Amino acid sequence: MPQQSIPRELLDEAERAAEERVRGLTVLSAEFVRVTAWWGGGPHGETLDVPTPSSIVGRVRWFIRTVYNRFCARDLSKYEESMAFVDGFLGSIAGASRYRFSVQPVGSGGSAGRDPGRGAQDDLGDVPRVRLYNMGGERRDGKSEPRLNVAPFRLTISGNPGIDGHHDELVAGATLLTMAYVGVGKAASRGFGRFYPRRIDGDGLVPRIARAIRGGRPEEAFGLFYGLGGNLCGGGGHPPAPNPWRDSHVPLAPRVDCDGEDCIFTVQRDDARHWDEVKALDVVGNCFMKNTWKRSRGSLSNCDHLRGALDTGGRIQDYVWIFGLPRNAKAPNNRRVSTGYFLDGVDPGRRTSTVIASPFLSLNDGDQPLFRGILLLPFLSLDDHLRRAGKLRILGGRGEIKPRPLFRGEVDAERLGDGIAEAVRALRCICESTGGYRGPAGSPRGRWR
Repeated sequence: MPQQSIPRELLDEAERAAEERVRGLTVLSAEFVRVTAWWGGGPHGETLDVPTPSSIVGRVRWFIRTVYNRFCARDLSKYEESMAFVDGFLGSIAGASRYRFSVQPVGSGGSAGRDPGRGAQDDLGDVPRVRLYNMGGERRDGKSEPRLNVAPFRLTISGNPGIDGHHDELVAGATLLTMAYVGVGKAASRGFGRFYPRRIDGDGLVPRIARAIRGGRPEEAFGLFYGLGGNLCGGGGHPPAPNPWRDSHVPLAPRVDCDGEDCIFTVQRDDARHWDEVKALDVVGNCFMKNTWKRSRGSLSNCDHLRGALDTGGRIQDYVWIFGLPRNAKAPNNRRVSTGYFLDGVDPGRRTSTVIASPFLSLNDGDQPLFRGILLLPFLSLDDHLRRAGKLRILGGRGEIKPRPLFRGEVDAERLGDGIAEAVRALRCICESTGGYRGPAGSPRGRWR
């Protein structure tokens, strides 16, 4: 019997129906361009061409948990409540995710409409976080170094068939904020791994967040996302009053439209217009360097952000450990010595910083960047730090041979909370004035500017 062919019009109709179904399941489809160096992504520490879906999902999950803890959680003594909420739609070991993330390169390498060049790539070695990484002898080949030459890519988030779409805006909005401000990959808390969306048309929540990001308005972007109201908590209506960080064992997302130590803070800098992506990371990194704090100690007494702050005895340096510094260092003869903070004599290893710092900028229609300053995102909590503070020991690098207690006697919760608050406020002052190790393009490197 002769084989019958399917009429062309039926094939076209089936194809249109399939395309409409895919569009209906698409939660977010946007192109992203790199605005700071990308670092990491590989299972063995290597830097991949673009972020992997798993590296993006992991950071989105963490960010949504902090938002849930801030606005919705009733039990702030552990992570289980927020984890159960996020696992319900982004999946877990025991259950599949309702959403699928995919990443596809869409162009040649570069960022924000330009090729950074090999000189800028070499200058990354002067950025504090990279210098510390290389001093530790961790890098053995070029595969693990941060990269500026990263192709734009399309990130697509699709909902699985049959889901109700209740969390679509929550997932898409959190992804935009994570890519632009929270960061993905290695050293994300110090400004690496930032990607801004290209233009997203429409009047819905997601396009408005994207426009705020591209316009250099991070507080507006977070405010729009928090405006999801009760949907942040898995229900309707408005969320209750934000949970206070001093009552929490788990980190809480920063608040907006406020001036407290747990609020989003933008450090507007006039000199930022002359920054490039390397200079921006350089300045951000130097805000957290111990030498910067030592040089700035005298000027902190005149800091506007500290006026009226509760007195902790003028020992702000006793509280900078919440930022995750200093780390283990090497002696001049390249023999590793264990300096830094310890828990009962045991090196606690790398700690997650309570403050995520990020350059922020605006992009014009041609994706040309204009840096504006530094964005500080405090994810604060008190109870977990209180449990650790009494066990903290510190070993300095000036001939000390035995770790000494950082605090003498029992650590008081109120005093510790006040110290953390003052340290975060002092960080604002540091970031308003600190320079960088790298000078303007073409100038000699190796001098503080």
